[in-house]
Amino acid sequence: MIDSKDAAAIGRAIYNEKIRDTLGPECLGKVVAIDIHSSDYEIADKGIDATMGLLARQPNAFIWRERVGFNAVHSMGGAGLRRDVSLVGPRAGSGYWY
Repeated sequence: MIDSKDAAAIGRAIYNEKIRDTLGPECLGKVVAIDIHSSDYEIADKGIDATMGLLARQPNAFIWRERVGFNAVHSMGGAGLRRDVSLVGPRAGSGYWY
């Protein structure tokens, strides 16, 4: 069984090594749901839509999510933590696992 620390490391590695550089400016703020077992992923405006799209293809997915261009998928207090990036894909931020 993968614990949360391992899931985070695997999810971030897949995003940074395989997905991030393929994203363009149109993806800013979108959510990427990643199956950490298969590296399959889905991009959508909302986290639930990315998750459900991925689960339609990978019903047993162990999912890590990233928000393109931000430090976190979710934030408290109504403010997101946008990263200062020249290109949306590179350096997009941390995710959420479940």
